[in-house]
Amino acid sequence: MSMAQCEAENLGENVIIERNEDKRHFENRFALRKIALTLLPLYNRLMFGLTVSGEDNLADVSGGMVTICNHVHTLDCTMVAGVCRQHRMYFPTLDENLKMPFVGHLVDDLGGIPIPEKLSEFRGFMKEIEATLRQGDAVHLFPEGSLEVYCPTLRPFQKGAFTFAYDAEVPLVPMILTYRSVNGVRSLFRKKPFLHLAILKPVYPDVNNKRSHEIQRLLEKCRLEMQKAFEKNNPGEVLRGFAFCLNMD
Repeated sequence: MSMAQCEAENLGENVIIERNEDKRHFENRFALRKIALTLLPLYNRLMFGLTVSGEDNLADVSGGMVTICNHVHTLDCTMVAGVCRQHRMYFPTLDENLKMPFVGHLVDDLGGIPIPEKLSEFRGFMKEIEATLRQGDAVHLFPEGSLEVYCPTLRPFQKGAFTFAYDAEVPLVPMILTYRSVNGVRSLFRKKPFLHLAILKPVYPDVNNKRSHEIQRLLEKCRLEMQKAFEKNNPGEVLRGFAFCLNMD
């Protein structure tokens, strides 16, 4: 029995994305996901000082959605998963990332799915993502495309996330990770700043617009809102102090 068939049987829902996993492996994975989603918010709060704002913006989305965020931390997907517990989430990623020690297993348990390496398989993968979104699940993508740890700027976006949202007719929910100063005793031994995850208002596609134009509009709209939030929540003194700390590493 595949992971998708088993999950549908357990949750009473259809699941589009399938993975070749036997029932025992899936049951273990499902249990680990529940444990992770319970413990990760606490872990991220204690280890990285993570705070969250804008959770009401998620409450307004009852169906499928594409979430996006800047990619600045090895565990930032766990931070996103921790605030999206009302949705079944999937994280498309390179297959090699799922094979990384610890982090790869964690992402796998949270819903990591490998992006096909063969171009011939990619069209089918995109159709599976679209069907998954239409049935009410969430898919998270990092539009910057690559990880740059504690990057102090918002980098250029790729179009994949916005294409999925347009084709599936679901909203995008932009999120932005910003940095906070470390105060008190912890400032004596922690060089890196604390993190804050801001959840922004959903951005809805207008499917009456020409596809290419609307995908570009979604990209520009989301990036603009994320840039505003990034600048608002990153005071200059935090970034300057942060740059100094990075140079010390």
